[in-house]
Amino acid sequence: LAYDLLSLDVGSTSGQGAGETKHALRVRPVELFLANWERLRESARRGEVRRIAVIGGGAAGIEVLLAMQHGLAGAAVEFTLFDGTHILAGHSESVRRRIARILGARGVGVHTGRKVFAAGAGGLEIEDGERFQAQATVWATGASAPAWIAASGLRTDPLGFVAVSEA
Repeated sequence: LAYDLLSLDVGSTSGQGAGETKHALRVRPVELFLANWERLRESARRGEVRRIAVIGGGAAGIEVLLAMQHGLAGAAVEFTLFDGTHILAGHSESVRRRIARILGARGVGVHTGRKVFAAGAGGLEIEDGERFQAQATVWATGASAPAWIAASGLRTDPLGFVAVSEA
């Protein structure tokens, strides 16, 4: 099909994490996340989930963590955020400090500079061999292109997303 202008609103998938992630709830695609979030929320309200680990300290990870915390207000659930570098890596230092204060005020544990290798049924495996116990893990790392784009014949960028011009 010929076109002069193309607009695709197809979303993305969660970035690939190292190791096992089948026990983690991925934030992308969002439709799947929302369906699984309802089950996680009910489990937390019944007291079956007491600790939720969020992997990914970017804007998406922090936004999802704070939204989940709000959605579980009144439930006895502890949140912990992990990032391999530092939170909000692409943002200014003042924004990072402000968000760090908000997370601290809301009782969120923050572990930066620690890469998570795997998310299993009982928690996380961290690069230094440590295990972190959690009943649920949310994987909110960088976005990846849906696999169908590579097979579509459209020109792609090095990350597999549809290549775009500045027009």
